[in-house]
Amino acid sequence: MSEKRNGQELIRLYLPAEMKENFKLYCSLKGTTMSEQIKGFINSLLSSKEFSYLLEQKLAKHQASEVDSIKELIRQNYFQLMDGGINQQRLQELAFGEKPSAKEREKIKKILGLDELPEN
Repeated sequence: MSEKRNGQELIRLYLPAEMKENFKLYCSLKGTTMSEQIKGFINSLLSSKEFSYLLEQKLAKHQASEVDSIKELIRQNYFQLMDGGINQQRLQELAFGEKPSAKEREKIKKILGLDELPEN
């Protein structure tokens, strides 16, 4: 049984034997441990722009699922939609209740990473 460390969780990982041995050698040559290298790799992933982007997309999907109308969705994501290429004037019109065309609905879904939009 593995030792318990306060505030830490154990992750088990299966690797091909040759990969493990090469990784172990790499760490030895660098004067570090496999755990330190893996922690560093995970930290770099979690501080990456990609991770931030994925979190934003997840948050947008969550917020959109709680939105009752297109105009509310537009208002909450105005700058992201503008950065995604929707004209500012058109966003203002949509934010005040004009209905988006089918093409605009598809573009909004794509920009916000959504599967569906509110109908109204």
